Amino acid sequence: MSPRTCRVLAVVFTVAALGSVVLVVVDLAVGRPVAGDLFIVFLNGLAAVILWMLARRT
Repeated sequence: MSPRTCRVLAVVFTVAALGSVVLVVVDLAVGRPVAGDLFIVFLNGLAAVILWMLARRT
C-alpha cells in the first residue's frame, strides 16, 4: 500500500472515530446506551492508529 493511500485512509478513519465520539456524547445526552458506539469508536481509532503507523513507516 502506498504511503499516500495510508495517509488518506488514516485521515478517513480518524474523522470517523471523532464522529463516533460525537455520537457517544449525543447518546449520553439523550439517555441511550453507548456500548455499541464505544465499540465503533474503538475500531475506528484502532484502524486510524495502525494506518498512521504504516504511513509513517514508509
